[in-house]
Amino acid sequence: MVRTFHNTGAMAIYKLRTHPVKRNFCLVAAMPLAQGIYSITIYDSVSWAMEIAGGSPSDHTQVQIWQKASFGTKDSLNQLWMVKTTTNGNYTLRNLRSGSYMDMAEGSAANGTHIIGFQSNGSNNQQWKIIEAGEYYKIRNVQSQTYANLAGNYHANGNHIIGYKDTGGENNELWKFERRDVSAAEIQLSATKSGYDLDINLTSRNPMFYVPPAALLSEIWHQVSLNSSSDKGLAFQQAVSTWAEGNIRAAQDFSLLVGYARGTEQAENAEFNWTLSDNYSSVVFFSPTTGSTIAYPGGHSWGFF
Repeated sequence: MVRTFHNTGAMAIYKLRTHPVKRNFCLVAAMPLAQGIYSITIYDSVSWAMEIAGGSPSDHTQVQIWQKASFGTKDSLNQLWMVKTTTNGNYTLRNLRSGSYMDMAEGSAANGTHIIGFQSNGSNNQQWKIIEAGEYYKIRNVQSQTYANLAGNYHANGNHIIGYKDTGGENNELWKFERRDVSAAEIQLSATKSGYDLDINLTSRNPMFYVPPAALLSEIWHQVSLNSSSDKGLAFQQAVSTWAEGNIRAAQDFSLLVGYARGTEQAENAEFNWTLSDNYSSVVFFSPTTGSTIAYPGGHSWGFF
C-alpha cells in the first residue's frame, strides 16, 4: 500500500511476483522542465542548494543558499521544492518543509529585492518562468520580470537569493534542477528491475511519489516505539505518515511511498515495510523490528500492500 497522509481514504494496492528480469532504469527531466519535486543548486556547484531558511512556514522567510544537506536528513526537506505548472504556462515553486511559495517581495522590479517564502496568495509575485539555458535554467518572476540571482555570486550559508535584471551570461542566475520524485510507471520499472511483476490498482489522487530515503526512515524509527505493536509493519507505516504530517507542509501535492510487505510460503508471517532504494532503481525492504534497510529479506514469495 502507498499511503497518502493527506487523504486517509486513498491507497494503492500492489501485488508482486518474483522472476529474473533485468532492465535499465533512469530518471530524465523533460524539456521544458517537467512538474516534480526538485533540489535546486547554483551553477557548477552541487554543494550549494536553494532553501527556505530553517524550513519556516512564516511569511517573509528568506529564500537563501545553504550548503546542501545530506539526503535523508530532515534539513534536506528545506531544500526540496515542488515545481508545478499553472494554467497559463507559468510555474510555482513550493517548499516541501514550509509549504510556502517562492515569492518576489512586493513584486518589486528593483535589483536586490529579496526573494522570500510566502503562503499562497495567487499573485504573479509567486509565478515564475523557468527558462532552459543549456543544461541549466533561469528563473524569472512574472510580476517583476527579474531573475532569481545569488547575491554577489557569494557561496556562503545564509546568502540571499535576490531579484535582479538579466545579467546576460552571469553564472549566479543559472540553476540546476535535480529531480527527487518518481511516478507510478517508474516505480513499476524499478520493481521489474528487481525481479517483480508489479500490478497496480492506484486510487491515489496524485500521480507523483516522494520516496523517503533510508536514513530518514531510520531516523523516524528511532523516534517511535513499536514494541507493543502486534503488527509492526503497519504500525511503522502509520508512524511515517504521522511524522510526515508534522514535517512536510506541502503534502497535498504528492504521495509518500512507504508500503507493507508480508511473506508467504517460506517467508510466511515475516513482515517488512518496502519502498525504493535512494537512487530509485530497485525495491528495498525496511525492517520495523531492527530499523535497518536490506535489499532482499529472503523467502520465495511476498505479498506487497
